[in-house]
Amino acid sequence: MSILGTNITWEIVEEDMRKAFESEARRGPNHSYKQIGEGVGFLARIALLIFDWQGDGADKLPHCAVVKICSMERSGTDGDADMAAAMSDYELAVYSAADEGDGKIFAAVPKPKFYCGRKFDTGTGYFAIEFQDNVTNTRIWENLPDSVTNQALEYIADMTAKSLKYPELVERWDDPTYDKLWADLAQREKADERLHRLKGQVPEASDSIDILLAKTPRILVNAWARWMGNCKKPVFCHNDMWAPNLLHRDGKLVSVIDWQLCHANTPVEDLIFHLFSSLPPEEYVSKYIEKLRFFYDQLEAKSGGMELWDDFQQLVDDYEHRFITIILIMLAWFADARVDFLANPADNAQKPFDAKVVFLAKEVVRLCEKWYP
Repeated sequence: MSILGTNITWEIVEEDMRKAFESEARRGPNHSYKQIGEGVGFLARIALLIFDWQGDGADKLPHCAVVKICSMERSGTDGDADMAAAMSDYELAVYSAADEGDGKIFAAVPKPKFYCGRKFDTGTGYFAIEFQDNVTNTRIWENLPDSVTNQALEYIADMTAKSLKYPELVERWDDPTYDKLWADLAQREKADERLHRLKGQVPEASDSIDILLAKTPRILVNAWARWMGNCKKPVFCHNDMWAPNLLHRDGKLVSVIDWQLCHANTPVEDLIFHLFSSLPPEEYVSKYIEKLRFFYDQLEAKSGGMELWDDFQQLVDDYEHRFITIILIMLAWFADARVDFLANPADNAQKPFDAKVVFLAKEVVRLCEKWYP
């Protein structure tokens, strides 16, 4: 019995779960699954499995599990099966890494419990993790509670500090898959075509987008390449630390998910993805410096000094400079992703989503006046 129309079957997951938990129980007649993550996950198909375990050892097994199967169909890129395989195997390695071994660089960051999985070269690449109930999965047009925003900044600082302590693990977890995906998204012709479409979708952003279209020849030159700016050492980056990947409950960050695009670079990338998606548009300009200062102080305390920048202003400069490139590319990607974001009419998402687009386009224009006059 296939799950989500893939080659992953109930029999495969059941066998792996039984082995992982050393149980003889079998799934019962009331087992079921449903697709989850619509409008949030763009690099995978995700299902919630209910097992209805019965027989000896049923009490050893979790009632349900989230199964993730990498797919490039909704990525907005030309990524193929090889890229899906690389991302699936990488994330499987992250979730299964020992906290005191290879995983200690990100051990402090809360993640769903890992249950089982298979590498992609088996022909049945997937992994199963804990389902966390009663958590909020923030959408891109929503905003995180301030306490969750700060907790995520602390975890970025912790991963950065651990990177400085264990540089060999930064190298171990560096991966070229991000480069391939980003190079596809950063193609000028593709970005320009998408930005033109975004103008039609969000007319209120047209004036700002026209200004940006005139600057893409400069902004997107070598945009595919890794960029360190003033940062002196590469560190481990999650690289998908935006609000939809931060599950929270009652003002507390419960889990960080989607670990398939990690690589070694400046932590500015994690900061940009986090802050642009977490802060309310009406508060962003007045708060992003404050949040960068919070991160900087956290990193300095955790590292016993500051090794990455000569001073705080260098971090701010790096953030603003790189923000232009990353958000320009994200705005272009939104032209395709908007359909998925707005798929459920009950969300009433179009107005807040479009407001986010308008704000981001204006903010990139504001920073372009400084960095690309």
